[in-house]
Amino acid sequence: MLTFAVIQIFLSAIGTVSGTLYKYHYANLVAQVFMIIFNLVPVDIIRLLCVLTLGLGTVSSTFCWFLSFVRFWRYLFFPTRQNFVFFSECVLNFFLITVQLIFFLYQAKQLTQSRKKLNIKYRQQLFTYAVAILFFHDFFYGALLFNAGTWYEFFGVTQFIIHSLMMFLPEPDQPSGKNILRIFSGIWVALLAQHTVTIILTYTDSALSEPAEEGGIILGPVIRWLASVYIVTDIVFLLNSAVAFEFDPLKKFRPTIDRVSQRLDKLLNI
Repeated sequence: MLTFAVIQIFLSAIGTVSGTLYKYHYANLVAQVFMIIFNLVPVDIIRLLCVLTLGLGTVSSTFCWFLSFVRFWRYLFFPTRQNFVFFSECVLNFFLITVQLIFFLYQAKQLTQSRKKLNIKYRQQLFTYAVAILFFHDFFYGALLFNAGTWYEFFGVTQFIIHSLMMFLPEPDQPSGKNILRIFSGIWVALLAQHTVTIILTYTDSALSEPAEEGGIILGPVIRWLASVYIVTDIVFLLNSAVAFEFDPLKKFRPTIDRVSQRLDKLLNI
């Protein structure tokens, strides 16, 4: 199902290129980010967010699908009322969203699985894979912030340093393993705050919101995307560590959640 989420993001990214209907794909992009997190760490609070965002994404995509269907048929009968470029955009969105709606059905089925069937466990290899995948991301992000100068240079190297140290992160069941994991959890929270501040500064600080020289590139939009990737990965790290500590933020509501889940399982014959 992780593959489906990645494919959905790719399809939604293609949809956002369209000149008029791009906004209808944003809801699905957000939903698929939560689906990726859920596939990596399938905890209940993320499943709840997946249900909410996937529902909004489905409504938004369905409306775009219907709008595209009506508009491209309208062009066939009344070609003078809209240009060919918009017609092509509607055709692209129609077939793109048709595929996405099929994936929505499979993802909705995954979200209705009982909690017992979900493989909720601490994954040490998750940190290793993330560090390897984000290796070049760290260098690119750091190089961009170094160009901005001043204290952004510090922001540009923090994530790379932490990723380098994470390669030596011990298993929680080893001596001092959980204490070290607690320290890293605090660092990941600090990095979340740092990347959030960085994103805010891309709108307010001229070093990021304006080109360094006439005709230059504005760093802000690129920095926002790169920092967003870090925010998602740091959230995954924190959820994974929460599993290791058996921390349940919904502990007070667990009996109610279990009752609802059991009734849903019986209804769906799971």
